[in-house]
Amino acid sequence: MLIRDIKFRFSLILFLILAGFARSSQAQVEPDQSGIAQAEFRLSELDIQHDFKLVKELSNNALNSGILDLSNLGISSNAGGIDARSGRWSSLMLSKPLIPGVGKGNNLKWANLTQSVPKTSAAIENAAAQAFRDFVGTASRQLRIDPNELATSGKVTSHDNGK
Repeated sequence: MLIRDIKFRFSLILFLILAGFARSSQAQVEPDQSGIAQAEFRLSELDIQHDFKLVKELSNNALNSGILDLSNLGISSNAGGIDARSGRWSSLMLSKPLIPGVGKGNNLKWANLTQSVPKTSAAIENAAAQAFRDFVGTASRQLRIDPNELATSGKVTSHDNGK
């Protein structure tokens, strides 16, 4: 028993010493300024500054339009952000599920979508991608997006076989 205790203490002390070395061996390296890097030139005026605003921070006309769009989407007025430069949505917090799942408040059933329950992750991913495309197509005016702007096959990932 005593030998086991000594081995444990030795292992613990050795681990702590090695951990200390690993932590102190981190370093920052100055970027290489030789070669083509010497010719780099940046103007701060060319940096794009993002101008995202909540709907309630917009002017009257844009405010009314934004609130109406959010209302038609079933989204509260403080759950959407607008890029003030383009007038397009920068973020939306949707409150309705697109496909069935185990999330809070998700009471949607596959039968409601007039399709059978997907059996594989790939089938769930395809159903999610189609549900998203259908949503964008139906709400394109409120979303201020042309559905044709979407990539032909977007990336959808299902974890734990959709559970």
